Amino acid sequence: MKKFIKININTAFFILGITVAAYSSTFFSDLIMNLYKWSSNGNIHFTGKFITFLSFNPIYLLSFGFSFLLFSLEITTQETTNLIKKLFLQFSIFILMLVCISSFDAIGKLASCTACDDGILTLNFNKISFVLILSISVLCSSIPTFVRIIRNKKKS
Repeated sequence: MKKFIKININTAFFILGITVAAYSSTFFSDLIMNLYKWSSNGNIHFTGKFITFLSFNPIYLLSFGFSFLLFSLEITTQETTNLIKKLFLQFSIFILMLVCISSFDAIGKLASCTACDDGILTLNFNKISFVLILSISVLCSSIPTFVRIIRNKKKS
């Protein structure tokens, strides 16, 4: 019965991760575009119609689901001491990776621009790989949790 409860809790966290990903796709898309503008000192402008299909991308949805699943595996297999600290660490790594990847990509796009007018790059919305940026950020933030789970499995 205890295994059944753990499986249900982990499944619920996986579905929660997918749900969070689906409902936060527009927020993260706006955040990434603002990071592009901020990191280029306003030298990147966006044109075209903005249509986000992040909430339908399976890689994006599964990366969030996987991250939530790993976190639930950690809290169901151990004591919940330092739970807030672990959650804060995972969230901090996610934000740090999101900012770094977006900033480096924006600077790279601006540096490689050969047809820029006065250093201003005009990008279409589909030139940014929102799925790749968010998926890498989420999966990198899950690495410490994954390492702790493996380390605890080896101990027992």
